Amino acid sequence: MRNFVTASAVASGFALLTPTAAFAGGVGVTMGAGLHQDRAYYYRDDGAQGIDKQAPTNTGIGVELLLGDRDDRIIGLVRGYVSHDGALTNPDPASLGEDMSYDYIYPDVESMGGRNVGAAAVGIQWSLWGDPAGFQVIANSLIGSGFWTLDNLEYALFQAGVGATYTMNERFQLMGSLDATSRFRKRFDFGADVWVSARYMFD
Repeated sequence: MRNFVTASAVASGFALLTPTAAFAGGVGVTMGAGLHQDRAYYYRDDGAQGIDKQAPTNTGIGVELLLGDRDDRIIGLVRGYVSHDGALTNPDPASLGEDMSYDYIYPDVESMGGRNVGAAAVGIQWSLWGDPAGFQVIANSLIGSGFWTLDNLEYALFQAGVGATYTMNERFQLMGSLDATSRFRKRFDFGADVWVSARYMFD
């Protein structure tokens, strides 16, 4: 259901980019990097479970579609990208304060390495201060999902942040933002990302 809702939202975003609006908005390439919460599990020899909460890195690269005139203070944003989540480290029960009179076992998560995820999100970017045709301070909010995985661990995705754009020659725009992020799969896991984009703006 989560993937269906996200796919519908993304499809709606692309549908808005019809020939009637072909000369409004823009396209761009985007890159992001940050940290997110994750968990490594371990087990005591009497069956008790422990959790090592970690904050592995994540990086992403993809494309953006923007809907709206380049002078608009509010524009639509569609972002699709491939995200790489860094590998977890194996738990160390001793450093986690566990009773070492027990024996502990855990999956070798380090040997599994990182994971690649196909993600997409739709949202809004709006101007807080400045000139959209020059320098401006912006806020953005997006909702989507990590919908393509090899391990069937898809998740809902929420992003909100602040940043700035600088438009040169009325066409080429640079964007940078610092976003708070949240992933939801059975629980909310939080993180933070920095995104930078290079965009070509239409009329």
